[in-house]
Amino acid sequence: MILPATPKPISNIKRKKEGKEVKQHEKALALLKSGKVSFSKAAELAKMNLWDFSDLVKVRKIIWIKNKKEIEKDLNSILN
Repeated sequence: MILPATPKPISNIKRKKEGKEVKQHEKALALLKSGKVSFSKAAELAKMNLWDFSDLVKVRKIIWIKNKKEIEKDLNSILN
């Protein structure tokens, strides 16, 4: 009789890495929401590309565009 394969437990190293990533994401989202960093800077702090970070912002329902200056700041940081 063949027994089904049991999933391997997640190592502590992997858990720590995932925990660190979550903390980076949370910090970046908080800074973005407070207006302390631009969208592109927040993505950089989260160590994510702009598209993936955009998805995270959308899922978390973060409102980050507050005024015209912030939009211009984000565009300038992307283009320069």
